[in-house]
Amino acid sequence: MTSIIMRSALVHWDQNPAPDLAYVLTDRRGRRVVTWSEVLDQRRARQRERLGWKRMVCETRAYKLWVAYFDQPLMGGWQAFLETYQAQHYYEVCIWIDRDRSFMIPNLLNVFSLVPSVGSEYEQWRLWKPEFAEQYRRRSHDNRPLGVAYCWWDGRDSLREIAAKRFSRGSLDLQESAP
Repeated sequence: MTSIIMRSALVHWDQNPAPDLAYVLTDRRGRRVVTWSEVLDQRRARQRERLGWKRMVCETRAYKLWVAYFDQPLMGGWQAFLETYQAQHYYEVCIWIDRDRSFMIPNLLNVFSLVPSVGSEYEQWRLWKPEFAEQYRRRSHDNRPLGVAYCWWDGRDSLREIAAKRFSRGSLDLQESAP
């Protein structure tokens, strides 16, 4: 059991604690005197951490969303990925949505609304991937269409498609500028 004797209690009991004593902590490791400088250092560290979280800004970057079919027994089937070239960490270069970012599935179903929103989210996602590959077909992979679309993503929850108009021979004309 842990007990804390505050400085004010020591003064009330006619003790004369040192001016820098904040409290006395007694636990299974023994008795320890905690000074005001330790208390203030802990507060500053906690405040630094909280301010760091508040100041953290997620940079919106362009990503390539692609869906392909993999004809293999292990981890095969339709898979969806997000790719970027400006990643700060190796795990941001190619993100496997089905495995690593499943929280993005409802957002992808809304942004690229290709299937009716009937049934479970899992069923919609299962139907969405081949439909996306067919609608945004770029080439073939394992004799099935491979679909590619470009989108803006902030790394959290804001995902939106980059509106692109196709010309002959697959060149793109981007209609929206960077945010």
